[in-house]
Amino acid sequence: MFKILQHPKDVFITQLVPWQSLCIQPESMVQVAIQVNIFYCGGIAFGFQFPHKIIDAATMISLLNTWASLALKSCKKIEFPNFVASSIFPPIHLSPGKNVPPLIGTCFLKEGNHVGRRFVFDATAVAKLKAKATSTCVTNPSRVQVVTAFILKCCMAASKAVFGSPRASVAHHAVNVRSRMMPPLPENLVGSLLSKVSIRLTSSDLEFNNLVASIRSAFGKINADYVKSLQGHQRLEVLCETLREAEKIFDREKMDSYFFSSWCNMGFHSVNFGWGKPIWATSIAEKLFPQSFFVNSCWLLDTREGDGVEALLILDEKEMDILECDAEFLEFVLQNLVSSYK
Repeated sequence: MFKILQHPKDVFITQLVPWQSLCIQPESMVQVAIQVNIFYCGGIAFGFQFPHKIIDAATMISLLNTWASLALKSCKKIEFPNFVASSIFPPIHLSPGKNVPPLIGTCFLKEGNHVGRRFVFDATAVAKLKAKATSTCVTNPSRVQVVTAFILKCCMAASKAVFGSPRASVAHHAVNVRSRMMPPLPENLVGSLLSKVSIRLTSSDLEFNNLVASIRSAFGKINADYVKSLQGHQRLEVLCETLREAEKIFDREKMDSYFFSSWCNMGFHSVNFGWGKPIWATSIAEKLFPQSFFVNSCWLLDTREGDGVEALLILDEKEMDILECDAEFLEFVLQNLVSSYK
């Protein structure tokens, strides 16, 4: 286990997760798969897998916390998962022939050679990025905003180097809608309660603080009014329009598409089954669809200390080679390390 923590590689980490359980026909797919791994040194690793269609990361952490509290026989009040989401967001019954845009549009999928890498932004790097991003337009930017903007900036520069000229880009970011309602919905509300924002960018948008401002502005559009519109009679049309807009602004031949999702501030490093809090909590998303997947995608997670960000980045192989030689990028990242063991 110590060797994995010092030099984490997906080829080893994949063996700790029961991802094969979901790579089957939909009618026989399990809802949650759990694999317990016991090392000779005495360490334990839990691997989890779940279909995103019905469960998101917030639901997963709720299930883990409840399970851990029951195992620990905690004296504190146990927060059980909340299953009332269908009364807040009533199911939509589609009429025959109704054309609904796919949630995962073609702009997310890309064939070709791609690689996954882990990059750690420690507390010092995050503080520097926040200072660099702060401007009259953006005050007190978040960890997620500055790390997303920085990775996006460097990826766009790598794309320019590969294609020989700057390309327009679209950045998509998943957003948890629970905290966007008034009053906020409980985080233990079960479901895949996500929306997404899409930001069109040109070569002139490569200024770091401008990228941060654009990302913050896009997040602000997922507000209480928008979430309320997903509950009304026109909720299907609102959702479809959001998906159509994302597809409409994308030109596969002339543009790059980037997808971001954040698991930060969810508490994965606080789950305690009685052996103490975990040393590391991460994802192996790349391995689920090795042939055709979300190339140009990034998952952000907390470091164990809680003040840094671990980024799991999946990128075109040529662009990744350039990114890993980018002096500005390397100034801020620690590559393929678990922050607690750097």
